[in-house]
Parts: sequence; structure tokens; C-alpha cells
Amino acid sequence: MKQKINTSRYHRLCQASLILLILLSSSLVLNAQDLQVQIKSNHKIYLPIGDGPFPVVISIPGCSGVSLDGQKTDTGRPGDEGDRLFRRHYAKIAERLKEAGYLVLLIDYLTAENVPNTCGWEIHPKRVGEYIKETISFLKTIQKADKARINVIGWSHGGEGVLAWLSNLDEEPNGVVSAVAIYPGCSASKPWESSLPTLMILGEADDIALPSVCNNLIKSLPNKTNVQVKSYPEARHGFDMTEGPTVLSVGNGLTIGRNSKAGNRAWKEIFNFLKNN
Repeated sequence: MKQKINTSRYHRLCQASLILLILLSSSLVLNAQDLQVQIKSNHKIYLPIGDGPFPVVISIPGCSGVSLDGQKTDTGRPGDEGDRLFRRHYAKIAERLKEAGYLVLLIDYLTAENVPNTCGWEIHPKRVGEYIKETISFLKTIQKADKARINVIGWSHGGEGVLAWLSNLDEEPNGVVSAVAIYPGCSASKPWESSLPTLMILGEADDIALPSVCNNLIKSLPNKTNVQVKSYPEARHGFDMTEGPTVLSVGNGLTIGRNSKAGNRAWKEIFNFLKNN
């Protein structure tokens, strides 16, 4: 025996579901628009000399953030030398990449989120990955950018953002030719399916982003992935920095430190990787 349907109640439910769907859709659109506005106001473009189009590097800093305005934004947290060193580092690397002929978008996702520091994971790596996705879309509006030669490079928390972006790809990213994760945290990272050429740079003496965790992640990747790993002995977190001490305590028994020999080798490897993809 068929159950009799209360048609008026049924219509009310359908109307309510439709209104909810419209509201959710509107929210998603607004969020995407807001994120793109944040990207526009929280990035710095480093443009090489010439007519272009230039290959692109999307540069994603670590948890301390980045200095986009010189001395105004160099310092980070008061009295935190590690913050200062890292914030200055990404701008220096952007200049180096620009000199090598890359158009660089240096993204300040911390200021976009109104967060002074995300070393306590105030911004999840998945959210950082969303910034990468939106920045790739934003690149389409930039003249002199070669939209078919986009590279993504992230350090530390930004490197884990790169891995989160890879693991959430629905399809191969159009125009992106490589990804680099430099001493990324891998504790929350999931395996990905993309065959995008990926380079992971690890320091064997890193006591913040443990290389053993990343190595276990790499072992879990399917065969179709295309990952190279370069690991450097006696290299601490931040070993590619161009200034600062060789060992600096950042609290809780953790350290960062410059290692010129390992840093120079790593950057030679990175530039070769970018050139070949």
C-alpha cells in the first residue's frame, strides 16, 4: 500500500532546501572573491627587466610571515630573531629568482588572514593550499607572466601548504610545471595523485620539520607521482638562509640555523630543477 504524501509539507521542504542551496552557493562565491581580493592586496611582484613573458614562481613563506615593505615589516614578533631572519629571507630569495629571469609573486597570506604568526597552526596548511590555487587563477590577469610556465615554491609551513595543495588537486593544474617544498612540515600531509614534477628539500639535522616524517610520506605515494628528494647532512631548519648564526635556539629545544655549504648546494639543485621543467 502506497503512503500518502503531504504535498504542502513536501513543497515547503523543497522551498527550504532550495533557499539553503542558494545561500550556500552565494557564500562560496563570496569567499572566493574575498580570497582573491586578499591576494591582490597581500602580494609583491618581482618583475625582471625585459618584455617577457617570464616564467613564474609563486613564493609561499613559512609560519613567521614575510617582509614586503623593508624595515617596516622586517622584525616580526618583538625580540624574536628567528622571525626576523625568516621574514627577510623570502624577499632576498625573490630578488635572486628575479635576477635569474623569473617573475615572482611573493604571497603574504598571514597579513591577508590578519594573523601575525602561524607557527602554532593558526592557519592550517590546507588553507595555505587554497591561497596557492587562487594565486594561480590571479596570475591570468598579470601581463608579462608566462601562464604556461608556473612554478610553486614553499618553505616550512608554506611548503606543507604546497603539499596540501597537491593532495587536494582535482586534476592536473593547467600551466603549472613544477612544485618545490623546502623543509616542509609533513605531519598533516596526505599522499597525492598528481604526476606534477615535485622537488622536496630536506635538512637531516632539522628538529622542527622532521625529515623522517616526510620520508614516510614519500614512501606512501603512488607510482604515478614524480617526486625528487634532496637531503643535506648537518642542515637545520632554515639552512638555506643567507644571514644569521649557524645555530639559533627558538625555544622548546628547537633550533634553526644557516648552513652556507648545504644552502648553496640546495639552491643550485632548485635552479636546475626549475630550468628543466
